[in-house]
This record gives sequence, C-alpha cells and structure tokens, in this order.
Amino acid sequence: MEIIVRAIVRVIVLPFVVLTAAGCGLAQEGPPVKHVKDIAAEQTEDVIVASALCQRVRASGHSLTHFLDVEPATLEADLSALMQKSDDVVLVSYLRNQMSALSPSGEDVISYHDVIVLRSWKGSYKVGDLLTYAEPHGAVICEPRPYKSSSLTAWTITGWTKTGGFNWDGPGSSGPSVLFLRQSQGNENQFMPGLRLTGGDGLQGLFIVQSPWTDKCSGTRPDDILKCSAAQDLSQAPIKLRYRLDPLKKEFEGMATSSFLKEVQSAADLSGDRGKVHP
Repeated sequence: MEIIVRAIVRVIVLPFVVLTAAGCGLAQEGPPVKHVKDIAAEQTEDVIVASALCQRVRASGHSLTHFLDVEPATLEADLSALMQKSDDVVLVSYLRNQMSALSPSGEDVISYHDVIVLRSWKGSYKVGDLLTYAEPHGAVICEPRPYKSSSLTAWTITGWTKTGGFNWDGPGSSGPSVLFLRQSQGNENQFMPGLRLTGGDGLQGLFIVQSPWTDKCSGTRPDDILKCSAAQDLSQAPIKLRYRLDPLKKEFEGMATSSFLKEVQSAADLSGDRGKVHP
C-alpha cells in the first residue's frame, strides 16, 4: 500500500554516509559480499534520482511512503527459536558506514549497515570481519543537488499498523549490539538481498547495548575489538529492543548486557550448532 505523505519532511536524509573500514578482516568465502562502499558505488545520487521510483515522486510533487506490515507469524517467541532460524549470530560494533538505497525491485528503499564482528556464536564470520546487513526501511531524496524541497523523498517504513502507528523505535544507541541474522531467500531478494535480521520480516534480532559510544568500542584495531568484547561481559548497561511488538521484548528489555550474553550462549548451547564462542 502506497500512502502519500504531504507534510514537509523535517529530517535531513543523506543517501549515503560512506567511510573506509581500514584493517577489517574479510575472511568470508563464496560470492563476493557487498558492503556499504560497494552499494554506494553502484547507487550514486544520479542513479537514484533517475530511478522510476524517484520519477514518480517528482511527478507527484511530494513525498511518497510505502508502509509495510510485519506478519506476526514471522516473529519468534523465544531466543532458542531465533537462534535456530539464524545463519549468523554475532556481537558487533557499528562503523559509521550506513546508507539508504533502492531495493532490487526498484519499488522500495532499504538501509544497509557495516559492522565489525566482536564475537560469533553461529555462522562463518570471525572476530574482526566486516559484516553488512540490511533493514527494511529507509529514505532517499529524489531531486538533484542543490536540494530545493526536502519533501521530494521516497520512504519505506516497515512495522506500521493502522491501530498502533509506527512500531520501530529507530537505531537507538550506536553502541555494541547482538545481531541474529539470516540470508534472504527466494523472492525476499527482490526486496532486501543479503543478510537481514532473522525474524519479524527483518525487524526482529537486534539487541542493542544502551551505553554511550566509547573509545574502546569505536575502533577496528585488534586491541579495540578485544577490549570492547571483553567489556560487555562485565557491562550492566541495559539491552534495548527496537521493535515494540517483539514478543522477546518483555523478557529481555532492560536486562544487563552481561546477563543477556549468557542467555545467548545458552541458546547457542541448546541449538547444538556450535555451543562455544567463535575464536
């Protein structure tokens, strides 16, 4: 369902924020993995402005927003089930590399995030690897620079309900996070290819440490990674879940990070996938 948004957009949306992640391990095998810099190179501002979606926005004279519901059946009711459905379960530190881009179908806007792996419970990613995953929401400006009207924007918002409004709380803290991720399958790749949060149509599986960004968690050097990872085992900072209708929110929202990491380890043990932290 496409809904016309007539209000002027008051938030400045940058299509790309691209920084280089120097010194990050890239030990993945198989087809090349696209990171933010690769996607940004393909989807330049000129490419986005010329897209069919942006042409519709300009023709309308105002922003267009595509609201997407979350199918309740895609939400997992416990951490063990989320672990089993995931291809990768990792503790990560966010780089300041993120961008909004058009989906392969050309009908939606999604966001990509680059993160550094601090710890892995499941999957092939190792400590120090650069990992990129997508979330099912984003916005791109549909006019060339210099911008004359911030209302000419294409939006995709997932997690909207007619009764409750928007149920996604946004990115929250930029501190470390535990991610439960899986690869998109089949037709999902036309909307959001690559790694996505495992449950909730791409909204369930993000557990954020609600603590200020610190030097020991902001770098990509091996010493920074080890210090950041070790600090979480002692951290009393609360865990935050961003999707308000997540059935795991009641159990884990506000739990101390150190306790939550033990819960993740327990779920990994029960899954029988590996049962120990990746070296």
